[in-house]
Amino acid sequence: MRWTSHYEQATLCGQGSPRSEPGQLACEPSWPPPPAMDIVQRKVTFSGLWRLGRSFGLVPVAFGWCRCLAGSGRARGKTNGIVDVSDEKPPRPPCRCRVDDAVLPSRCWLAYSVGQLVVMLPVSIYVMHFKYLYQRDEVHPTDSAFSAVCSTADSVTWAVAITMACLTRHRVLDFVRQLHEVDRLLRRRSARVPSVLLWWLAALVLLAFLDMVFVALFTNAIVFAINLPNLFNNLGIYVLEALFTHDAYSVLVRFRTLNARLRALDDDARHQAQGVLCPTRATSTFWVMTVEELVEERGEDWADTLHTQLKRLSDAHSLLCESTHKLTHRFGPVLLVDTLNLLLHLVLKSNYFFSALASSAQTFFIPMQACWLLAHLGRVLLLVWPCSKAKQEAQQTGALVGTLMNHVPPKGVERKQLEVFTCQLLHHQVTFSACGLFELDFPLVASVLTAVTTYLVVVLQLKETKSCPPTIVPETSHEIPELDFGVINDSNETDLFYIGMH
Repeated sequence: MRWTSHYEQATLCGQGSPRSEPGQLACEPSWPPPPAMDIVQRKVTFSGLWRLGRSFGLVPVAFGWCRCLAGSGRARGKTNGIVDVSDEKPPRPPCRCRVDDAVLPSRCWLAYSVGQLVVMLPVSIYVMHFKYLYQRDEVHPTDSAFSAVCSTADSVTWAVAITMACLTRHRVLDFVRQLHEVDRLLRRRSARVPSVLLWWLAALVLLAFLDMVFVALFTNAIVFAINLPNLFNNLGIYVLEALFTHDAYSVLVRFRTLNARLRALDDDARHQAQGVLCPTRATSTFWVMTVEELVEERGEDWADTLHTQLKRLSDAHSLLCESTHKLTHRFGPVLLVDTLNLLLHLVLKSNYFFSALASSAQTFFIPMQACWLLAHLGRVLLLVWPCSKAKQEAQQTGALVGTLMNHVPPKGVERKQLEVFTCQLLHHQVTFSACGLFELDFPLVASVLTAVTTYLVVVLQLKETKSCPPTIVPETSHEIPELDFGVINDSNETDLFYIGMH
C-alpha cells in the first residue's frame, strides 16, 4: 500500500490523473523541479513563437544552447533546451543550465530591430502620403480620412512596439527568471504555448493574405503596392498581441497552480486528525496521509512541513505579482496604442460593412468585411481574456488563504505564516493596465463596443452630410427630408473597400 497526501498529489501531479493500478501514486510525479531552459524551450522549440517575434524585431534576444554531459563525461549532443525529466529518481544528473544561458541579450538582433524601424518607418510614411493623394479625388472624403488615420495608427503601433522591445529587452530575461523561480517553488513544469493561440494567429495571417489576394485580383497594381507595407505592420502587430497573450497566460496558469496547492493544503488541514479513504478510477482505494505523518515516515527531504510549504507559496505569489507589474510596464505603451488602433479599425470595418450592404458592391465584399469585424473583435477578446482570468485567480487566492486559516491551530508558526500571507495579499494587487489609463478586463469590451457604435453613427452622418446637397425646407413645412444612407460611387467601389482596408 502506497501512502500519499493531498498536497503531495497536487505537487507531483499537475493535472492529477490517477492510475488504474492499486497501491500506486494517483498520477505521474513531476519531481525534480523544471530546468531553467524549460520555459524558453516551450516557446522556441515547440511553437516558434519567440523566433517569429524576433523575425519581426519584437524579441531582440538570442537563445542559448545547453550541453548536458553524461555520467561518462561525453557530451550528449547539442540540444535546444533540456530533455524533459519526469521520473521520481532521474536516471542521470539534471542539466545545470541557468536562465542566463537560455536568453541572452544580443547586439546583433538589437541592430536588426533598429534596422527594421529605420527602414520601414520612412517607407510607411511615404506610402501613407501617397495613399492619401491617390484616394483624395477617388474616394469619399470621410472614407479617405478614416483610411489615412487607420494606416497611421498601424504604423505608430508597430513603431512603438519595436521601440519598446528594444528598450525593455533586458526585462524579458527578468520575466523568464521570475517564472522559472515560481516553477521551482510550485514544483511544476512550464506549460506549452496554447495551440488555440497559434491557430488564432495562423487564422489572422491567412485572412490578411486572402485579403491581399482579393486586392491583387480586383484592383490595380498601385493599390496592391501601397498596401504591402501596411500588411507587414499588421502582421507584426498580430505577433505582438500573441506574445503578450502568452505572457499573460503564463501568469494565469501559475496562479491556477498556486490555488491548487492551497486547496491541497486545506484538504490536508481538514483531515489532519485521521486518514481518509480517497476513491480512484480503479475499484480499489488507498489511504491518504496527512503532511505531518508523511514527514514522519519519509523525512523532510520528501515532503516539506506545512510552514515551509506556506512560505514557498507566499514567495511564489510575491514573484507572480511582481511579474505582472513588470509585464504591464513592458507592454503598457504598446497596449495603449494598440487598443486605440483596434477601436479605429472596428469603426472603419463597420463603416465598410454597412456601406457594402447599402450599395451594389460585389458579393465577396460583405463576407470579407464581416470576417474582419469578427477578427478585430477577437483580437480585443484575446488581449482581455487571460488578464481578466488571472485577476480572478489572484482574487481567489485570498479566499483560499482565509479558508486555510480557519483549519490551522490558532497558535503556531503556520498561523503566523498565513497572517503574513494575508498582509501580502493586501499590498499585492494583480492588474493589467495600459499605462494606468484603463484595465484590460471584460468591461473594456463593452466600452469598446459602445464607442464603436457612437462613432459609427457620427461617421455615417458625416458621409451623408458631405454627399447630399443642402435641402431648403419651407419654414411652415413640417416634413423631414428623406436621407439616403450608404450612397457610394459605383465606379470607385473597389478603391473604397480596399485602399487601406487593414
